[in-house]
Amino acid sequence: MSALITAYLADAHGAAVATILADSGKGFDLVTLGRNIVNGLTFGSIYALVALSIVLIYKSSDVVNFGTAEMGMFATFVCFSSLSILVGREGNIPLPETIGLGNYLIAILLTLVFAGLLGLVIERVLLRPLSKAPVLSQIMVTIGLGVFLYGLASFIWKADNKPFSQLDVVKSADIRINVDNSFISITGEMITAMLIGAVLSLLLYLFFKFTLVGTAMRAMAQNPTTAKLMGVNVGFLTGLTWMIAMMLLAIAGVLVAPKISLSPLMMANVAVLSFAGAVLGGMTSLVGAVAGGLLVGIIDNLVGFYLPDGLRSMLAFLIIVVVLTFRPNGLFGKVVRKKV
Repeated sequence: MSALITAYLADAHGAAVATILADSGKGFDLVTLGRNIVNGLTFGSIYALVALSIVLIYKSSDVVNFGTAEMGMFATFVCFSSLSILVGREGNIPLPETIGLGNYLIAILLTLVFAGLLGLVIERVLLRPLSKAPVLSQIMVTIGLGVFLYGLASFIWKADNKPFSQLDVVKSADIRINVDNSFISITGEMITAMLIGAVLSLLLYLFFKFTLVGTAMRAMAQNPTTAKLMGVNVGFLTGLTWMIAMMLLAIAGVLVAPKISLSPLMMANVAVLSFAGAVLGGMTSLVGAVAGGLLVGIIDNLVGFYLPDGLRSMLAFLIIVVVLTFRPNGLFGKVVRKKV
C-alpha cells in the first residue's frame, strides 16, 4: 500500500508553500463548472463502485482491503487478455480503438467469472484460516496479496501503459450541451460509467433490501454470532460477499481503463479516492459508499481543478483526515458498540 501512496503523491514535486497562494489562472464560468461536475459524476460513479467493494468486505469480514487497487487492476488485465484473444491481437499487437458488443460482453463475462473466483479463493484460502487472528494479520494478508498481484501483472503484461479498447456503440454516443455559446461534451464513456454506476448501486440496494439472501447478509454484517445461531450460513455468505466485491472492482477497472490506459498502477489513484469516499460516507453504509464516492468525485474535479497539481494529489488524504477527525463514522455510518 505504501507503494501506491507514493505513486499517488508522485505529482507533488515538492511544491513550495508559496504555490498555494499563487493564482491558478483558471477562470470560473458555467461551462467550466458544468464540465467539472460531469467529470466528477463520471469518476465519482467509478469511485462509488470501488467504495462499495471496500464497504462490503469491511462489513462482512471486518477487514479493510488494502489490496483493492491491485485486485481491480489484475481483473482488468484479464479482460484485456480476453479481448486480445477474441479479436486476434495476442502478443504485443495493440487492441483496436473500438470493439464490437459481442466480443466485449464475452470478455466482461469471463472477467466477472475470474473476479468472482478470485474473491472466493482469497476469502476461503487466505482469510478464513485467519478469522480468529488479529485484524492486523488479515490486513497484512491483503497488502501482501496486493504486492503479489502487482508483481505478477508486471511480469505477465509488463509495466508499460497499454491502450484499452472502447465499446464501439459507446464511442459514437456523445452528447453536446450548449451553454453560453460554448459546449459541454458528455462522451459515451461518461454516460456509460454513470449509468452502470447508478444501475449497479440500485440493484445492490434492492438485493440487500428485498431478497432473502440479502437480508441474511445484512444480519450477518450486524452480528455474525446471532446470525449463525438463527441458521444463517455465515461462511457461504462471506464468500459470496467477496465474490460480489471483486466483481465490482473488475467493472470499475474496465470502466476506468479506456480513460487512463492500462498499467499495473492504473487503479492506485482510483483506490485512494475510493477509500476517501468510503470513509466520507461511512465504512458501514452501502448508501454512504455511493454518496461518498460521488461526492469525492465532484470535490476532486471542482476543487482540484483550481489547485496546483501537488495539492490536488493530497486532496483525498485531506478528506480522510478531516472526516475521521470531526465525524469518525462518516456521513451515513452508525456507531457500532461491541460487547467484550
